Amino acid sequence: MKGITFDQWNHLVVDSMTELDQKQFQNLTKSIEHATDSLAKIKGYTGMIDFFKQKNHPEIAAYYVFEKANIIKNPNSWEICGDNFLGLYTMPNFNQKLAEAVSKKAIESFEHSISLDSSLKTAKMKLAQCYIELSKSPMQGVQLLLGIVKKNPKDIDANLLLARFGLVSGQYDKVMTRIENVLSIEPNNIDAHLMKVDAAMQMGKKELAATEMNQLISNPKIPKELKSQLKGALEEMKHQH
Repeated sequence: MKGITFDQWNHLVVDSMTELDQKQFQNLTKSIEHATDSLAKIKGYTGMIDFFKQKNHPEIAAYYVFEKANIIKNPNSWEICGDNFLGLYTMPNFNQKLAEAVSKKAIESFEHSISLDSSLKTAKMKLAQCYIELSKSPMQGVQLLLGIVKKNPKDIDANLLLARFGLVSGQYDKVMTRIENVLSIEPNNIDAHLMKVDAAMQMGKKELAATEMNQLISNPKIPKELKSQLKGALEEMKHQH
């Protein structure tokens, strides 16, 4: 599926609007173009964001949030901007033709946030995840995570994300090391136990996987649906030769 830029999509959406809506869009565009200071521009972009939200086009609203953040130049504003782009992926009517443009803008947003405040761990984590899951440069994400872990070896979020990447890339020994590190801090961390099951299965260690699954099933905090899935997986494992 061929990708499309935000500018191209913006034009397509506006062209499909009623004459009255097109007029409102043109007025908002003029208010931004004729703004004499940053506050006026911010006000204009806020109007544009509200306009596209009302028209049920959060993807274009997110684009104008990006433009607004480029004026504010605040690390938190950039992080929120990145969150807006990532949130688009969860929407049922998300246009897949925009996927590449969205991932690029999300990455750019978090990069801006970190460049202004390198201590923002949440922005670093989100950027790392973007690199790993949405770009062709996953190792950039890994390096970010390794930097977090180097400063704090007991950082649970970074260790779990590194373990998740290890599962995808087949580095199961490293996955187990990361998981055991997490479980030494949080013995009941469900995500860590589930990843341990996955890694054990991939490594052919079915007894270890079964032990982990039984522990999870006996955990009262595990959701019923997940327990049911684990029980089904155990039964299927028993019948495998």
